[in-house]
Amino acid sequence: MTYSFSGASWGPASGGQPDSLVVLFHGYGADGADLLSLGKAWSTVLPTTVFVAPDAPMECTGNPSGKQWFGLPDWNPPRIIKEIQALTPSLNAYLDGLLKTYSLSPDRLGLVGFSQGAMVALHVGMSRPHCAGVVAYSGAFLDDPTELKLGNPPVLVIHGADDQVLSSALSQAAEARLKMLGIPVTFSLLPQLDHQIDGRGLGMGGAFLQEAFTTDKKETLT
Repeated sequence: MTYSFSGASWGPASGGQPDSLVVLFHGYGADGADLLSLGKAWSTVLPTTVFVAPDAPMECTGNPSGKQWFGLPDWNPPRIIKEIQALTPSLNAYLDGLLKTYSLSPDRLGLVGFSQGAMVALHVGMSRPHCAGVVAYSGAFLDDPTELKLGNPPVLVIHGADDQVLSSALSQAAEARLKMLGIPVTFSLLPQLDHQIDGRGLGMGGAFLQEAFTTDKKETLT
């Protein structure tokens, strides 16, 4: 099945042609606009980046006014990863189209996700041969770590220690699985934080992406 995606965009804050692209994947029951505020907050450290926040393709079963990347009748990782895998070819085509629209090379792409969106961002980031980096907030990495992955992007995993929706143990497991794949990963467990992104996580994510794009640019020049 082929899926189509669309959503709001913002930037670059500096005006003109962007030199990098960050795609934001929202959580369950939200929509793309819900995460676009991240791009606006990061504009001071990523002034030449364009941010795009697509809506998930399915109406949310728990919130008809929102969207979902996959269903949540229960917590069933094998089923969830199959649903994410079904989206992946269409998502990669969508990302390739965005890169073409902004005349950017594949390694100038960063992926950011929250909750459900973090699971999507991690899977898609590992499925692409080139990606500058992935930031995963309050999510999980559900792929089998013994499977071959195409990509090797740096990853930042952030989770609240007091998350009552998705246990922080899922992000701890994600760190272990990614390390098994040889992925450079940093995990930050934030005390006194529930299922959300706060100023600490926002600052970490912006700094990580800034470094990822700077490192990529240096490698391109050399």
